[in-house]
Amino acid sequence: MTRLAAAPPVALLLLLSACGRREAVRAAPVDARAATAAPLGGAVLDAYRLGRRREIALSEAALRLLRCAGSAAEHAVVQEAAGAGVIAADGARATGMDLAQYTSLAARVDSLLVARRDGLGPDAGPAGGDPSLPDVVATQLDSLRVRFVVVRSRLAAEAAQPFDARAAHRGPC
Repeated sequence: MTRLAAAPPVALLLLLSACGRREAVRAAPVDARAATAAPLGGAVLDAYRLGRRREIALSEAALRLLRCAGSAAEHAVVQEAAGAGVIAADGARATGMDLAQYTSLAARVDSLLVARRDGLGPDAGPAGGDPSLPDVVATQLDSLRVRFVVVRSRLAAEAAQPFDARAAHRGPC
């Protein structure tokens, strides 16, 4: 019996929600209106970092749990708990924002970063960019954005696969 098989499905959900709890405790309060209005700066970018890091940690934990699932039931529980909406909601909670505010902030920052990456300039794109955003900060945030996209893509691909007992325990558990 695997460690996952011994744990009730509720324990898997608790594990996902508890991942990175220390970061959520340190979250600085963010004015939700400031998070969705120009300019992007200190606390708003910190909220983006915190939320994205939380989403990455949960997505990586869910990916490990999917790979370690010992039964179709365990796999199904993790699939449900690892949905993008569930993980984004936890990222929002980590920032102290509601889901709509957080997703708006994330879309705004992501749009700005993509516009900068594509050479459209710091104030290009629908994000209403902030030319005062230093390149080093933009580079760090873009690395975080890319990591998030890669982990979420891997998780989506893994979650889309049906459970196969013969292929269970792919990778270290």
